[in-house]
Amino acid sequence: MRAIWALALKDIRLLLRDKAGFFFTFCFPLVYALLFGAMFAGMFGGSASRAIKLALADLDQSDASRRLVAAFEDNPAVEVVKAESGDHAERLVKDKSAAAGVVIPSGYSQASERPFSGSGAPLRLVIDPSRAAERGMIEGLLMQTAYAQLQQSFTNPESLQRLVQESLGEVRALRHTTPQTWERYLPLEQMLAAVEVFAASGMLQPEGASSEGEDAPGSGQDGWQPVRVTVESVAQGASSRPRSSWDITFPQGILWALMSCSFGFALSLVIERKAGTLTRLQMASAPKWQILAGKGLGCFLVNAAVLALLLAIGLGLGVRPDSMLWVVVAAACCVVAFVGIMMLLAVSGKTEASVNGIGWSTMLVMAMIGGGMMPTFFMPGWMQQAAVVSPIYWGIRAMEGAIWRGFSPVDMAVPCMVLLGIGIIGFLLGSRVFDWRGMEG
Repeated sequence: MRAIWALALKDIRLLLRDKAGFFFTFCFPLVYALLFGAMFAGMFGGSASRAIKLALADLDQSDASRRLVAAFEDNPAVEVVKAESGDHAERLVKDKSAAAGVVIPSGYSQASERPFSGSGAPLRLVIDPSRAAERGMIEGLLMQTAYAQLQQSFTNPESLQRLVQESLGEVRALRHTTPQTWERYLPLEQMLAAVEVFAASGMLQPEGASSEGEDAPGSGQDGWQPVRVTVESVAQGASSRPRSSWDITFPQGILWALMSCSFGFALSLVIERKAGTLTRLQMASAPKWQILAGKGLGCFLVNAAVLALLLAIGLGLGVRPDSMLWVVVAAACCVVAFVGIMMLLAVSGKTEASVNGIGWSTMLVMAMIGGGMMPTFFMPGWMQQAAVVSPIYWGIRAMEGAIWRGFSPVDMAVPCMVLLGIGIIGFLLGSRVFDWRGMEG
């Protein structure tokens, strides 16, 4: 038993001597706990932290459309981002500056004044396919706001009289144009006639209305809605096909594969240095830059092979990229970035244990804040802004743009240039530090 205790104390002393290993064994789990808590704060932190960014384009510029915009701005669940046009709203959604876009088209005011015409006031909803969880919530907000606007018109005598008279005129006109249709609308005509008498009686007072605790008007009518929402996806092309789950989750899988492969090469470089392999290569007249370049090339080729295999599997699962050329470009930029990250990780510690702790901890933190574990739109605002420091964020953005977001060359330029910069700077900096340390074991 004494020998067992001696061996255990020996391992503890070795761990205490390795400061990096000690830190990542005892201290870094606290960092994980804090980061996970911050990530999920966006989901459970109340309405303020979960406010949905909504790009709003008012093309009607009428009193009715302005009231609708004001209703959205007063809603604590919505953060309105003004858009100048429908294309601008779509661009904000594609750039992830907004969760969705709402376009109020010309003619909204006239249609909203005829809620019983059957067609409903038109609204255009632009969504991001990767944020399907929020689509139902946003459509619900649209309906809630539209019902509230309709209810306000019901509590205003002048507005109600005008609305009822216009609707009655449309229904009665059906008697001469399409009698069969008019027969179906006869109960509605009788109801509107009664409402017209009530509105003209003067018994309706605007200040007496309250919507608290009541169901939205018309919520029990089958098929009737005050607005007609047309849903469009920013990623729909000419085929207008729906995206599968593989299209949306595949970029995350690719980045996890790159992280695993690159870390393996970083650790192998540390092992070869400690085992004296690099020293023997130097004695064989191989310059340092050549040794490191060979390691970088090997990492590049293996990462490229892994990505090619994953892309082949993705095609078999039904992934259909918008542009195969951009997929190749984005994949190459991601591989270059992780070659540079590999070199930085290889010089992050002197021992295998320290590099192992630093390497995986760094990778996991980059994945957590960059959208590799949870989509960034679920995170609180400050974490969404911090995501831009993570290579994972830019890798996912480049792959999404090539696979299903339909990025243009200008759109692809930013993430690709960032990834190339990370790779080049990381490799040069890592090589410089590695040269400075020499072949220390």
